[in-house]
Formats: sequence, structure tokens, C-alpha cells
Amino acid sequence: TLTQEQRIPEEEIDLELRLSEVNARFLNVVEHMAPFGPGNMRPVFVARGVKDAGRSRLVGKEGEHLKLHLMDALDPGQPIDAIAFRQGHWHDLVRSGEPFSVVYNVEWNEWNGRRSLQLHVRDIKPGVEGVLVTDARSVQQAAIAEP
Repeated sequence: TLTQEQRIPEEEIDLELRLSEVNARFLNVVEHMAPFGPGNMRPVFVARGVKDAGRSRLVGKEGEHLKLHLMDALDPGQPIDAIAFRQGHWHDLVRSGEPFSVVYNVEWNEWNGRRSLQLHVRDIKPGVEGVLVTDARSVQQAAIAEP
């Protein structure tokens, strides 16, 4: 039998990265790590204190997905487009104006002959404390240091 703690899905996050730090140059660096697949997964990032920039909406046949337009709540710069598959249930939170956290990948979106940077949102959490991040660098170093 699974414990309550084991029932909570976990996502391994590579880096906490503010949306204001995400741009085409950064994505080009990420793309140099390709090809992605088993053994070399696409990097996963988390951004806290994210807000809707005003154009987020439900999409999909039954409104099950979110097309997002996001920005940092504390450092509002250029908004970033994002897609969140099977996350339509977060629509009210996103549109509320309250800050939230997103777990995401960065990718190129090619549509209608146009190429643009897009976040692929893997998870959304209310508030800014909803995502626990452990710095794996110190965990790995400790494991290496032990005999």
C-alpha cells in the first residue's frame, strides 16, 4: 500500500529560473544539449511568483488546455507565451491575478511559418511556496565525498 507521501507526484527540477531570464539566447544554449530523450532529458525549470499578463485562455476541444501569456510578478518584463496541456483546471487561478509557480521546459514553437519561444508548462501550483526545490549539487557532492 502506498503512503500518502508516496501518492504525491514528484517532478525533478534542474534549476529555479525566473521568467525574466528566459530568452531566445538561453534557449539556443539549451538546444546545444540535444538530442533529448532517455538518458538526456530536456531540462526542467521552476519559476515562482508568476502572473498572467492578460491574454491567458482555455484551449482544446473541451477547454482542457491553457494557452498562457506569463510574466514575473516582481520583475515584469516581456511576457512569455506558454502552453499547459491538461491543466485547464488552473484557469481560475491563472486569471485571478494572484502569483503562482510553474514547472516548465523551454522550447521553440513553430506554427504557421512563425518560430517563437514558448514554455511547455508541466505543472502549476498556487502561491510562490508550492514547489519544493532541493539543490542536487550539494547532494551529489556529499555522496561523492562519503567513502
